[in-house]
Amino acid sequence: MAGKVKWVTDIEKSVLINNFEKRGWIQVTDSDDWNFYWQELDSFDPFTLTLKHS
Repeated sequence: MAGKVKWVTDIEKSVLINNFEKRGWIQVTDSDDWNFYWQELDSFDPFTLTLKHS
C-alpha cells in the first residue's frame, strides 16, 4: 500500500485503537476520507446504508 491507512471508529475500544496505532495507521474523523471504519452495529441503518447520528 502506497500510503498509510486512515481509520475511523465510533466506539472507544483500547484494543482496537492500540492495534491501529501500532500499525502506524492514522485516525481521522468520519467527515474525512478514510479507508477503514470500525463501527457499532447500532449506529448503522442497513436499509438506507447510512450512519445514524445521535
